[in-house]
Amino acid sequence: EEIQSDNSDDLAFNLFKDALDIHRNEKTSQSELDAALILYKLGELCLQKIGHFHNQYNIDILKTVDDALKYLSESLKIRKLMLGEDHAEVGNTHLLIGIAHVHRSIALKFDPSKASEEVEKASIAFDSAIKIHRSILSAFSFDATDDELPDACVSSRVIEAHCLFYLGRLEEIRNKHEEAKFQYMKALRLFQSEGKRRVSKIAHYDKRNPTVVYSESKAKTELDAIILWTAIVLFQMARVHVSKKSQIEAINCYKESLRIRSQCRSVEKQGINNALIQFELAVSLYDANRYEESAEIYSQCLRSYLNKFGKDSLDVADTLCGMGKAFAM
Repeated sequence: EEIQSDNSDDLAFNLFKDALDIHRNEKTSQSELDAALILYKLGELCLQKIGHFHNQYNIDILKTVDDALKYLSESLKIRKLMLGEDHAEVGNTHLLIGIAHVHRSIALKFDPSKASEEVEKASIAFDSAIKIHRSILSAFSFDATDDELPDACVSSRVIEAHCLFYLGRLEEIRNKHEEAKFQYMKALRLFQSEGKRRVSKIAHYDKRNPTVVYSESKAKTELDAIILWTAIVLFQMARVHVSKKSQIEAINCYKESLRIRSQCRSVEKQGINNALIQFELAVSLYDANRYEESAEIYSQCLRSYLNKFGKDSLDVADTLCGMGKAFAM
């Protein structure tokens, strides 16, 4: 999230580009696969620039998405040829391509025809990813306990959760709120289940054994990402409740999302993403006639916006306006 600097992403992007140029000059199968991985990473970095919350004001979203699709489409072509159409890495690439089309549909929301085309492309990509990873899951026996599941199986469960989440996003874009909620609930259960499994795994590490230090640290980082995704799903569920005028349910989801995010090491506590959630929570509190709570949340949001954008930004103006309405009641 916000803690990762833009400079680090830019450096990684340039390093990947240099590495890609070298691998393109090689004609071996391994270099082809390495090039596919680099292209995948380049596409992933482009999507990271946009972020889940679409609050990156200093980038051209459509151009960034088009760059992502260019890299990911080339990666997909190579991976299908070299690994086969049912390989996990092919499924992962379908997932990112679907996410890119979701971002494109949001950026094109004022052109309903084009946005609808992007939604359909995203849906096809997610369906392909789910099909591949469910096929991988079906190859494993689930008689074993969760802690004993192979890495490939665990990875496929996480990918499926991501796909379900983005299928929910597509239903939300289509204004099919009940269908969106249904997909979000399925994704939430998978993320929560995987989070519990990883907590249990970390608890059983033998801290006296120095060889597990790295593994434990890696496991905690992965758990942090799972927890963060749980918060993101709850945020989108809150928006569905707002669309259905269910303010109490929306408030509960916003608050739970913020509570979970407070546990994540990767989240900047006064970052812009937290501020966006706080702003929407304050609006819902106001609509529920809880004016004092609304004003307090607006004030927390205001500090973050002032720190990030300065006193003359539109975000600050909108927050001040909301606070004024809350105090006036």
